[in-house]
Amino acid sequence: MVDNYRRIQVKLKDLIDEIWKHPEICLSDTNNLDEFVSSVLEAESNLNKLISSLEMKGQEDDCNEKDW
Repeated sequence: MVDNYRRIQVKLKDLIDEIWKHPEICLSDTNNLDEFVSSVLEAESNLNKLISSLEMKGQEDDCNEKDW
């Protein structure tokens, strides 16, 4: 199960990395670099909180891999 969390974490971090590589995607909507950076940092923070929450929930529930 921990491996699943790590795989999810890696995929989410890869997604954040891709967003950083392509600011034009978000800048077309915001036209503001500060807002773009702030939004990506907030998203990254929220994803990390989600991962931590899932890890704690998995430990509490004593889930096994077939639950995923």
